[in-house]
Amino acid sequence: MLGFLRTDMMYTPHFPAPFQEDTGTGSSRTPSANWSVLIVDDEEPILETLAMIIEDMGLQPIPATNGEEALEAAHDHWPTLVITDLMMPRVDGEKLIVALRQEAQSTGKHIPPIILLTAGMPFRTEHIGATAVLRKPFDLDSLQALIVQLLQEQEQKQRREPREPHT
Repeated sequence: MLGFLRTDMMYTPHFPAPFQEDTGTGSSRTPSANWSVLIVDDEEPILETLAMIIEDMGLQPIPATNGEEALEAAHDHWPTLVITDLMMPRVDGEKLIVALRQEAQSTGKHIPPIILLTAGMPFRTEHIGATAVLRKPFDLDSLQALIVQLLQEQEQKQRREPREPHT
């Protein structure tokens, strides 16, 4: 039993509808092979489970066990989306979010949507710069739906405001 998941729900890997082929137009909605998700959590079972979900969605997981590792990984491969825990050793989730936003602004990269995972008390996301907050325990289908929603919004935003491709 994993304490961060709702145990009354079973995860069934599936591609969300927005990523399936659109048979009406013949276009594919399969995610770009370049779409990556930076996953940051100091608890190995959470990190492994989230990486599995991201991979099942056809996205590239970039795992990191703390904010310091995450910043190094983001420097090597800028993420399309970030999922981070709040409380971690070395660089916590709040400092990671600030650093990612500063790097994006200073380099002209897009600011990725950020999902903050927390077991603590609720707080306002605008104080920390996260796009969304999920409280632990969370169910995986809700996380997956949120990922799809944020990636769709990010894709639409990038179409309206083209920037240099991220690496």
